[in-house]
Amino acid sequence: MKTNTTQLKKTAYHEAGHAVMYFLYWRRFRYVTINHKGNTRGIVRHSKLPKVNELLEYNMIVIAGVISEKLYTGRMNNVGANSDYQKIADSLFYYFGGQTDEELKLQGAYMKFLRMYATQLLKRHWDKVTCLAERLLECRKMTYWEVDALLFPRKKLNLEP
Repeated sequence: MKTNTTQLKKTAYHEAGHAVMYFLYWRRFRYVTINHKGNTRGIVRHSKLPKVNELLEYNMIVIAGVISEKLYTGRMNNVGANSDYQKIADSLFYYFGGQTDEELKLQGAYMKFLRMYATQLLKRHWDKVTCLAERLLECRKMTYWEVDALLFPRKKLNLEP
């Protein structure tokens, strides 16, 4: 899979959106990368699947990539968003089952809510998304702790007398 500069920037913003949302929900991940492998152009590798009481947070993290890419480009990437949308649909089906007409309507309303809420959160923290995306374009892969140090620098204490 050949990746041009424009696509690489879109991927950086997409993955940065996921990673920043992890921090907003106080969740950890292993690493974030924009190195493509197989059918993916980038990934935020997490260590565990959510419990049912963490479902909203998980789905906000999942949709954050799509929303970040849209905020960056001004356009929705429906093709690139398919796997993220499928993860959300799978999580809802796994925990709540069924595919009745009423459940599909609820799923549509839930998706609309996720898009609106994620858009507002990411706009509020757009400086962090941009900062991380630009760094990913330089180094291509960062651990959770590297992202933490970049987005939330701490002052060093001077303990010298």
